[in-house]
Amino acid sequence: MRILLFLSACLLFSCGTDNSERPDQDSTAVAADQIAITAGNITALSCKLNVANPYVVYLPKNHSADSLYPVLILFSPDGNGKVPLEKYKGLADKWDFILVGSNYTKNGMEANAAINGANELVNDVKARFNIDGARVYLAGFSGGARIAGGTALSRMDITGVICCSATPPQSLAPRAYVGVAGLGDMNYLEMKKFGTALTSEAGLHELLVFDGKHEWPPVSTMENAMLMVSLYQPG
Repeated sequence: MRILLFLSACLLFSCGTDNSERPDQDSTAVAADQIAITAGNITALSCKLNVANPYVVYLPKNHSADSLYPVLILFSPDGNGKVPLEKYKGLADKWDFILVGSNYTKNGMEANAAINGANELVNDVKARFNIDGARVYLAGFSGGARIAGGTALSRMDITGVICCSATPPQSLAPRAYVGVAGLGDMNYLEMKKFGTALTSEAGLHELLVFDGKHEWPPVSTMENAMLMVSLYQPG
């Protein structure tokens, strides 16, 4: 209950920014409910069990149906999952990640609805795509970071979380946690204080800082965060 009350307050008042090209090589097409999901392109889908819960997905250009892939599911404060996918799809190609962006969760949602929608999304992605179950990661910016953290706390199959410009409700241990904030971010001190409180805990908990404001981090900073959570081995 404490987690949901925290999320309810934060989602109402968190701030966010307003912020297809065919691949060069042969791409892999994956059929899903009559929608052709082509590697190297962003595709719009909806959860099979709730078509009112839409999202977008990006398969890396070298995607193969015979391999398992790590997945990074991203939550934006404005419910526009395409923004982070456009920004970070190059990292998906470089490191063979599947990227997913929620078009459903956003600031102002009731906490239970946001967490339930995020859990529907995680379940749909794991069932629909060839995901490595030991490498399921969540990330979010501003209010989306609150949703990512709250969702991770509600289930045991999330390996790591990247929280950009906002903290989770509480420690995410034993999951890997990387906080990210710009030096000019209005939530920078919040992020720093939260990270300091985790120093006595075991596991991965890092704060990455970049020269910027309240915004999705630069590609290079997100790359470092992705590598940190994906290389972390608990214990």
